[in-house]
Amino acid sequence: MRSFTLLRTWKRLQVSYYGGRYSVHRLLALETYTKTTPLWRVLLVCVGTPLPMAILIFIQESMPLRDPRDGWSANYGQWIRAMMLTFVITYSTTSPVGHFIDGITFSQRQLILLCSCVSVLVSACTMVIAAYVIFPIPFSVLTMTPVYNIVYIISFRLVMGADVIRRTKTQPEQFKRYMDNLHAQILMMFVYPAYEVLFRTAEGSHYHLLVIWLLPVIKVVIKNIMRRCTMHAEDMVPEAVIFTVDFFNAIYVATCMQTASSTLSVVAITVTDLSQTIIMLYGLYRRTAVISSTITNTAESPLNTMVQDKFLNVVCSLCRNSEKLKKQVRAGIKIRSCFSYYLFAEDISLLDTLDATTKADCEQSTKSSEVIPVPTASDIPFRENISNQKSLFCLWNRNDSVYPTVDLVNLTTPSNGKKNRKVIRRKTTEHPTFFGDSLEALFTIECLVLTTYLEAVIPLFYTTYIIVMVHLPSATFHSEMAGITPETVGGRILPVFMFGLLEVASFALLAAMIKQNCMMRAWYQLAFVLESQKLLIQTKLIVWMMITLCFRVMHFGTFCYTLFAFRL
Repeated sequence: MRSFTLLRTWKRLQVSYYGGRYSVHRLLALETYTKTTPLWRVLLVCVGTPLPMAILIFIQESMPLRDPRDGWSANYGQWIRAMMLTFVITYSTTSPVGHFIDGITFSQRQLILLCSCVSVLVSACTMVIAAYVIFPIPFSVLTMTPVYNIVYIISFRLVMGADVIRRTKTQPEQFKRYMDNLHAQILMMFVYPAYEVLFRTAEGSHYHLLVIWLLPVIKVVIKNIMRRCTMHAEDMVPEAVIFTVDFFNAIYVATCMQTASSTLSVVAITVTDLSQTIIMLYGLYRRTAVISSTITNTAESPLNTMVQDKFLNVVCSLCRNSEKLKKQVRAGIKIRSCFSYYLFAEDISLLDTLDATTKADCEQSTKSSEVIPVPTASDIPFRENISNQKSLFCLWNRNDSVYPTVDLVNLTTPSNGKKNRKVIRRKTTEHPTFFGDSLEALFTIECLVLTTYLEAVIPLFYTTYIIVMVHLPSATFHSEMAGITPETVGGRILPVFMFGLLEVASFALLAAMIKQNCMMRAWYQLAFVLESQKLLIQTKLIVWMMITLCFRVMHFGTFCYTLFAFRL
């Protein structure tokens, strides 16, 4: 019983199941994407998304490095790296501002000019400190943050103008939300490197297993912090949280596995990570187990049996049926997305109509003196201990409480007791929470697909990175390359590579489950996110990988090199 309670609590903390929903705008955009995008493009997007990150990382690593004891002036490659890193950090922190603060937009020319100014000026300040104080600067990525902030504020005022600052001041709550999101990302820059140090320190001790189990706890805590910072725009939550927190977690899982000195450590890391995957797959199976049968039997199911995304088509058909949509519980459902998408003309008109309807409903509700309660998921009576129950969804309310899956009942019938309760089976789409539950299911599926995709890509990229790095001269100055030679590299990266293949198998299993239970193609939803939010995703992949790898270069004042310098 305790294990079941613990499992429920752990599941409730997952971002995938907190109750987030697709907006109607995003729902229609996903349907449009599945109808207009050929399979070859979908596969190209899924395979090609990590390539810009990989190319930029290998360009960075090709910059020559000299021994830090030769001085700052001999290491010109270090300053090119520093400028590249500062540029992508500035772009990553500035480009999403428009999603947090209304009325603030930047052109690409402004962003490039701002990033160029900041990267040049910060690198110049760093050179001065390196020349007259100390080189390498201990933990330079972190210790140079105050200098970076001053340079950034001055450059921002000069490039973007005073009008942007004035408009930001008029929206303090939105600015605070943006800063909270930024601080949560900065928190990871401290927490995960500290965890790597803790992992290496505890290896071989009695606390090693506890340290391994600490990593998923850190991930869940930071993911929930990030989620709270982006809840105002739920369509942004999966990308913002997963391509930040799950990325860091995946790269440090791969790193810890590669540097682990014992087979027990590798097995413990693998079991810990795969157990989370199993829980995720089981949770999704429980939530979507009977969608295929209910969609097939519903009146709105597409007549064409060749339609491959039937669940999506049924939900969109309900959305386009104004009479049936009026019967749905629409509280908390957003019409517009924070992103722009390509839509058919009739869908654009539909959004305008829904906007007008929502506005009219709000005005009518404020004028009305009588409050009419709307049935919610918690109003649905249910029966326990019925072995042959059939249902649509595991109803998950906005307060993270889990309700058993139930037969669809007549909500208008008063419940005077279990014996007098009259059960009336209805069509699936007539259930008042069907629309909201469907949007939640799409949100959950997107989160799980993105997470599994990222956890498969990162170990395979890291394996390739180590194989290439062992042949580059700069490998001498990377802490993760210690003890790795062309002769021993195969044995060191084999566990990481096998782990990556297991994650690929997990993704394939997830896609098959979604195809079977939800009658949807998971890779289309994955490609939809990767393509529609490509700028934010590419920026995050590049900046977090560059920061992570810079933490391990002696010239950036890594932990190992700093200890060595102090001992001298």
